[in-house]
Amino acid sequence: MDWARIRDSRFGVDRVPALLAQLERRDDADAWQELGLRLVLEDGLVFPAGLAALPQLVSLAPRSAQARGLAGRILERAAGHHACDAQLADCAVTIADFGEVLDRHVRSRPADCFVPPPAPP
Repeated sequence: MDWARIRDSRFGVDRVPALLAQLERRDDADAWQELGLRLVLEDGLVFPAGLAALPQLVSLAPRSAQARGLAGRILERAAGHHACDAQLADCAVTIADFGEVLDRHVRSRPADCFVPPPAPP
């Protein structure tokens, strides 16, 4: 990934990869908060850095609720009218991988997830 060409919400190019590297080493609430602010804006915008960070977030997702949440927010906004369509199309494999991670998480019946009972026959 050529991070020197990919901007985040603050038009930075170096902070997102540094935050991702930090979060791969250890969980840090402040780093997750800053990363979220750099990748997604509350008004529905996702930045190219958000889609570029998606593979690393998905690799963290099996063990991190914060990674699952941030990846989900990125994809939710990318699917809207402000998406980077070409870059999103390049994420198809990563999106499928994220779906599998979420399926495994839900099947494990975690305390933080509501799983409805099966429908009656």
